Amino acid sequence: FLQGNNNHWVPYNIFHREARDLYRHYWQAGAKLMKQYKANTFIYELFNEPAYNDPSAYNRKLFSGYLERKYRTPEKMNRRWRTSYRSFEEASMVPNFSRVPPLSVDWGKFLEEGFTELAKLGCRSIREIDPGAKVIMVTAAGQKTNMVEALKRGAADFIQKPFDSAVIINTIEKVLEDE
Repeated sequence: FLQGNNNHWVPYNIFHREARDLYRHYWQAGAKLMKQYKANTFIYELFNEPAYNDPSAYNRKLFSGYLERKYRTPEKMNRRWRTSYRSFEEASMVPNFSRVPPLSVDWGKFLEEGFTELAKLGCRSIREIDPGAKVIMVTAAGQKTNMVEALKRGAADFIQKPFDSAVIINTIEKVLEDE
């Protein structure tokens, strides 16, 4: 469940059960340490500047299932993409997703959903130890659906990149005032 060189600050497969257990342990151990030392914890950071793109055989198999759930049949997928793949497996094994733009978009959405689920696990894991932990989601420009989803799932607020220090300070003050 270790990754190759396509990832930044995300060393383990975001989909693999054992890797998720490892992330969960890491987040909870950090929260327990903060509690043990009676730290006035201001922030828990799940990831810092993460980048994740792992076209491993394991993820390609999961991606094939994602395509099947989304399109139901290869024919529907091919009509939408204007391609001629015989199966979801064949589509998921394309060596370079960026050469097939619709495939690249679905690959990005697949990874985005996996990373969103991992972030939810992180929040739940920390809140099991520190129920009062506040979550502020920091996201890239154009990720409005992720921001809305984060707020639905219990994030106190969100900050969209690029941002300046005034935005960060105002958001944190607002979250702390809402306590």
